[in-house]
Amino acid sequence: MLICNPYEIVIQGITSNGKTFRPSDWSERLCGILSSFDNNRLSYHDWVRPILVDNVRCVAVDKKLEQINESMFRFLMDFAQDNDLRVIDCKALLEEQNAAEGTLLDSALQAKAEADSQAAAESKAQAHPSSGQTAAVEQAAHFEARELDAGELHCAYPAFRPILPEALGQVHFSQRLAKLHGQGRRVAACFDANGQAVAACLFYLNDSLHGGSTLYIDTLSATPQAADSVLARLLDCLADLAREAQCVRIHTNAPVGEPHREVWQTLLAAGFGAESMVFVKKI
Repeated sequence: MLICNPYEIVIQGITSNGKTFRPSDWSERLCGILSSFDNNRLSYHDWVRPILVDNVRCVAVDKKLEQINESMFRFLMDFAQDNDLRVIDCKALLEEQNAAEGTLLDSALQAKAEADSQAAAESKAQAHPSSGQTAAVEQAAHFEARELDAGELHCAYPAFRPILPEALGQVHFSQRLAKLHGQGRRVAACFDANGQAVAACLFYLNDSLHGGSTLYIDTLSATPQAADSVLARLLDCLADLAREAQCVRIHTNAPVGEPHREVWQTLLAAGFGAESMVFVKKI
């Protein structure tokens, strides 16, 4: 998400060859240096500020600075040129980012439409299923999705493992999950025929004035070998739990970007829709 304004110019911490500019706090340092201009009579943070755009350190510069203090403005532009940093108008950057995200969402919607069309064609063939189709149905039936009780939480470790920090072993994972479970978080998982958890999620129920009773999916994870149908089975299980709790909807956050395209497609195929934007401030 972009947090600059259309009247600003952005110096991005990315060089022309795509490398991230170092050190990591360069934007804060650069803004701090500006305090030495004009005998400190100009408060730099009114016109220049460090920002974070897509996890990249940047400096946003108000275009009025060129009129107010030309030497400061020229210093910033020279700094960007000397260090091979990209300088772009914030309005153009906004349009660039919106176009990229729109393309990804359009692709996900198109993929859903294609999946729906394929599902319709497959439903016609189910009247006389082939031996391969029969085997696939039997295999899918072996996946069990259900909520875990307190004594089963450790079983979800294989499914959560792909998103956990490398240093977090199964013992610490079980301790942390047990603590979250005690605070009201609940766990559901999908198991294969061998009883191994191949997909899992952390969720909770909550009421709000505007949204009513809602089931919130906090964390959703699956093993690399898990098929899309496994996540779909888990989402069906969550829908059943939501109905039992008389929830009016299920809510989850899906990160933007190409690596998360399959998650978008799975959510769209399960009946989810994009209804809002999520604003995040990192502390």
